[in-house]
Amino acid sequence: MDYPRLVQMAYTAPELAGEMAVALAAASIVFRDNTAYSKKLIKGASIIFEFALDKNQRETYNANNLMTVLYYNSSGYYDEYMWGATWLYYATGNWSYLALATDQGLLHDISMHSDSRVLSWDNKLPVAMMLLIQYAEVIGAFDTLKLFLYCVKHDVSM
Repeated sequence: MDYPRLVQMAYTAPELAGEMAVALAAASIVFRDNTAYSKKLIKGASIIFEFALDKNQRETYNANNLMTVLYYNSSGYYDEYMWGATWLYYATGNWSYLALATDQGLLHDISMHSDSRVLSWDNKLPVAMMLLIQYAEVIGAFDTLKLFLYCVKHDVSM
């Protein structure tokens, strides 16, 4: 690609940071046989995810951003919190990520901001739930996740 591309600094972008953390965490799993590289990817994912979770950065990337508002209209970032925390748990085994991914407040915030049944670029909830369901019994949240999935399937407001 031989043309200029605009670059801008992002001081808020929890949804983008969450997606970046997912990519790095997933890559760390792929490259587990290269321990040093895998650890570097996990470190990067953790740092970027901390940025995503920073309470001072909680404004969508497109908010007040003239460069992106026309083509990137994010409805929120809570699904990226669940998506990122789920992949970081897979990559690290760190229970704090699993606790965040299954936090009831997070589920409530997600259901308030999106059609939680439909996977899209703007909604990662369905795939995060699919990844989490295999750990639900282990963490004691099986009934909660079953209830949530039932509500989503039958379009019941939570």
